Amino acid sequence: MKDYITYIENHISEKKHLIITGSRGSGKSTLLKKYIEYYGDAIPGIITWCEPGKAVYMRASDDDSFTTIGLYSSDGASKENRMIPIQEGFTEYGVNALTRLINSKTEWMFIDEIGYLEGTSKDYLAKLNEAFQRKKVMAVVRKQKLEFLRDIINQKDALVIDLDIGI
Repeated sequence: MKDYITYIENHISEKKHLIITGSRGSGKSTLLKKYIEYYGDAIPGIITWCEPGKAVYMRASDDDSFTTIGLYSSDGASKENRMIPIQEGFTEYGVNALTRLINSKTEWMFIDEIGYLEGTSKDYLAKLNEAFQRKKVMAVVRKQKLEFLRDIINQKDALVIDLDIGI
């Protein structure tokens, strides 16, 4: 992790955003957390986490409450679980949280993590795009073949760290 922090510090001044990507379990969220700690400022942001087999949740760092953004549902035909997006989590909680973060006085904000669930909410995606236009954003982006995720990763003003490739 120390090598990544040094690399980021040496290259972030040339870019507006920091995007961390990689396969599941590669350490994306851990690196983001370590960099935020290294950075030293109280950087506000959005955190998502899952309870395997149950749900995925979202919480803004400036709020003690949280919301459900996805529910696991067995497809019945296999032992695999499938995620069902909860639109109200994005439209009611997520959009409001992003609005507060965009309007905060801090230069940076973070989002841990962005994946396919976010892509199911047009309103949330619009607010996410606004965040990337108006703020410096540190984000963990899941490695999935979705156009909106590719657009985030391919921004010209982003330093992209792919933990599957290394530095």
